[in-house]
Amino acid sequence: MATTRHLPKRTVGLDINDTHIAPSQLPFERNGKMCLEAAGWTARPKDADDHQLAATVRQVFKQAGINTSHVCTSLQSPSLVLRPFQHVRLTPSELAAALALEAEEALQKPSIDIYLDWHMNQDSAAGKGRQEGVLVAAPRDEIERLLSVLALADIFPSVVDAACMAVCNLYLELRDRPSVEHAICIVAFANQRADIAVLWDDCTIFPRTVFSPSGNWDQETAYLAESIDDTLKYHQFKLHRPPVDRMVLTGDIPRRDILVKRLREIVPLVSNWNPLSDIKIAKASLKTLIDGEAGALLTTSLGLALRRS
Repeated sequence: MATTRHLPKRTVGLDINDTHIAPSQLPFERNGKMCLEAAGWTARPKDADDHQLAATVRQVFKQAGINTSHVCTSLQSPSLVLRPFQHVRLTPSELAAALALEAEEALQKPSIDIYLDWHMNQDSAAGKGRQEGVLVAAPRDEIERLLSVLALADIFPSVVDAACMAVCNLYLELRDRPSVEHAICIVAFANQRADIAVLWDDCTIFPRTVFSPSGNWDQETAYLAESIDDTLKYHQFKLHRPPVDRMVLTGDIPRRDILVKRLREIVPLVSNWNPLSDIKIAKASLKTLIDGEAGALLTTSLGLALRRS
């Protein structure tokens, strides 16, 4: 792991969503404290080709006064694999080989055509013998196309993360961490995608991303609620972890009243989260975001901006 003196003092998270493009810029103090220094938001051009998309990204960076020195973005694709894993007493090289094989099986591609990484849960870091975590894998061609589009905008990301994991990192950074007895579900919505993550025991993460079958959640609230319910049941009954007793919603929440009513039948305590209410704002011009819905639309980009290494 990089030491503190090697970490960038300023980072940018870039969320290229199905409906909008949102970058956020965070400067960090020596003690690791952060604040929102710049942010932008613009609609994603419908049916834009790679050059049009790159031009839009370049424009929103310029308008928001955001630099491009250390950018973290994410691949948001149905092909992205987020899968929990569990192994026992493997060496680092054995674990890497086992996860590479799992990625090949999940994507039905040879390892040369796959990018993969993994997150180790807290119990694994404590050296208890059982190695648990989350495998993240994606087709190489999709990652490289994303990078080529950003290169057209003169942006060369230092990190490509999973949006679902970025939202988890943001919540763990800004809010109280869950305990051994309680689990929390975070759901970040986009127009066609929902990033669902169950947090438990400080920083144990079970993530899942689902996409709307019709291309828009407005007509799929029943399917969406069922997908969230299935995720919570899997966490409790398959992974043998505590039931979720609190759910937090952020992003572009579809049909809010109807969806929240359905979700409260699954978890009684459901709340909305605008992360800007928990972050220091560096400029007065950005404070209008706190009261509006735009703040919640920055959730993913803020989480991506936390990736300093």
